[in-house]
Amino acid sequence: MPGKRWKILFTVVWFNAAVFTTGAVDIERFEHLNTKDGLSQNSVLSAFCDHRGFLWFGTMNGLNRYDGYEFKIYKAVPGEKYSLSNNRITDIWEDSALFLWQ
Repeated sequence: MPGKRWKILFTVVWFNAAVFTTGAVDIERFEHLNTKDGLSQNSVLSAFCDHRGFLWFGTMNGLNRYDGYEFKIYKAVPGEKYSLSNNRITDIWEDSALFLWQ
């Protein structure tokens, strides 16, 4: 019954597309940011917006926080207890206690 499988797959894809497009946000302004703007590396591996509105970008060369005006770069410091474990940031998320994790 390949026809039935395709109908189910089409229904699931259509439903997901309908749900995600109805919740879309209009973007008023978009800027391309790079190392000339203060980003630690041009290739971004992950991006996240925290509860305060800061944009976080993970690169192969550290974690970058953008406040809309400038970047603050966080890098691993060997031997420091509360430092990044390494400079390759492939994922960023915030937990229920509002702590940021890599």
